[in-house]
Amino acid sequence: MIKYLNNKLQWIATFIITFSFWILFGSTIINLYASLVYSLDIEKTFINSTIYKYIGVNLPFLCIILGLYFTTKYINKTKIKLLINDSLIINYKLFIYTLIESLGFLLVITLIGNYLNLYDLTINSSSFSSRLIFILLALIFTPIQVLAEELLFRSLLIKIIINKYQSLKNKKSNLLFSIIISLLIGLIFIIPHLLNPEVRSNFTSSIIYYFTFGALATLSILITNGLEIALATHLANNLLIALFCNYKNSALPSISLFIKTNELSFSKYFDIIILIILFIIIGIFNKKRIREYFKIT
Repeated sequence: MIKYLNNKLQWIATFIITFSFWILFGSTIINLYASLVYSLDIEKTFINSTIYKYIGVNLPFLCIILGLYFTTKYINKTKIKLLINDSLIINYKLFIYTLIESLGFLLVITLIGNYLNLYDLTINSSSFSSRLIFILLALIFTPIQVLAEELLFRSLLIKIIINKYQSLKNKKSNLLFSIIISLLIGLIFIIPHLLNPEVRSNFTSSIIYYFTFGALATLSILITNGLEIALATHLANNLLIALFCNYKNSALPSISLFIKTNELSFSKYFDIIILIILFIIIGIFNKKRIREYFKIT
């Protein structure tokens, strides 16, 4: 039986310390990494490569995981698994099924978008060796990146507000409160992405996209009492961008198979609609959980 001794102050301290690990240690590691590469890369070829930039972008996420490990162990006296699922038992079946569904759906929709001329998919001309190295790096860094973001900007915020994911379950007011929490965290999720290049180039659509994902991912956590769906959908999206199809002004440098070019302005809003449809499909596959959570008979 798990004893929930963690109070709001502990979770707030966990968030602040982990956030500090991300900002302070993350920037330090990036500077050390850049200095090391600059001194070793005599011909200055690697330092101008996508692989160099990709590693640099992802290093701070390692600091988030390190901060979470330190804070959960020494401040909250618990395991980091508690941030993924209240029961300390991760539902791998739900995670894998959702990941496969999301990857398949997003892949098909990307091809449909190309067919509808919302954008053109241009083949990336990078060398085979560079692509192979990048694939290996992406398979390592993408799960770390996604886990770090979900734990810091989703799980910890929920813990601060309600402590236990299932604390809203079967309450008469759970529908309204769940929606309010989801909208609030959706708004907060926008903040760490404000400096992303896609936000500067497509402000309105990018803001709506991040808000929508943040809100729907949070709602999925409250309904299922865990991060499995949020992690799976986030991972599917980032893997698709890294390995299959990236876009102009992306915050994530990658050697994807295709690059979106000649994008119509509507295509960004098309992505938002697709995101909503994806979560509806996931909801249909998990309708039993939804009915139980909202007492739908």
